[in-house]
Amino acid sequence: MGLYTDMDTMTGRAYLLSGGTFIPFDVPGSTFTAAWDVNPSGDVVGVYRDAAGFHGFLWAKLRFRAVDYPGATTTRAFGINSRGHIVGAYVDGNGRTHGFVASRTEHD
Repeated sequence: MGLYTDMDTMTGRAYLLSGGTFIPFDVPGSTFTAAWDVNPSGDVVGVYRDAAGFHGFLWAKLRFRAVDYPGATTTRAFGINSRGHIVGAYVDGNGRTHGFVASRTEHD
């Protein structure tokens, strides 16, 4: 799992390797996607960019969900454990970077 540059589109794309198969993917509507971690359940977290900026994402059960820290100008998700806790970093309105741990809710 990680990031590569698609030389046809010059776009950063995420990928997974599963059973020796290379699987590229993008968060829908994004101009850049990077995958950073996957847990034993197959939930993937990472970062994507769209017109509004950088956001974290969770890809679980074939659905993408944005991970945005409240009030942040930028959010990035870097890790997910077997319980679904997501760790990452966000930038506040004053340009300072902070870490966070997020827990998935019952309806996620």
